[in-house]
Amino acid sequence: MIGALSEKIITGLVSFSLLFFSSYKGNNASLSTLKVNLANDKIYLQTKLNSAFENDFEDFFTSGKNIRIWFKVDIKNKKETLHIDEFYHEVTYDPLKHIFEVNLQETEEKKQTDSFRVLKKIISEINYHCQIENLNQYKYLDIEVSCFLKEIHLQGMEKPIDLMILWKHKKPSVTIRQETSNYGY
Repeated sequence: MIGALSEKIITGLVSFSLLFFSSYKGNNASLSTLKVNLANDKIYLQTKLNSAFENDFEDFFTSGKNIRIWFKVDIKNKKETLHIDEFYHEVTYDPLKHIFEVNLQETEEKKQTDSFRVLKKIISEINYHCQIENLNQYKYLDIEVSCFLKEIHLQGMEKPIDLMILWKHKKPSVTIRQETSNYGY
């Protein structure tokens, strides 16, 4: 009962603040340079979201709704798609314990923190790996990592909220052309 009441109060506060975007600034989210390591038909990718969760995000993360940050990895050789995948980092807030719980789908890790600053660091780091059979047959790979947010529904609001407004409707992405001939197989 207390959990349901606190969710209604928090959701009400978020809904009220959304009606008045006087402090709304949006974020200029971007992805850092993509780091790529190749070994034995495996590709390891690392990048980081920068300036993505500054303005207005804390209200959404503490709203009681599960918020997912979506990522997409697209690996091609010329125009042939070799690998494509989507995964998310999901944030759930427990208002009674004042703890953020994070599910990092690509690494199957679960983390907890009571710090919004630490939460931003956890959900901003991307560590992804995949396997492509006979990787050494390709001269180069075109690799793109992008991220996006989906709509959420808050109690008491008729229309869903497009969270991409918090990124000024711009999907951060980073691409790299990676030669495979420099790696021994």
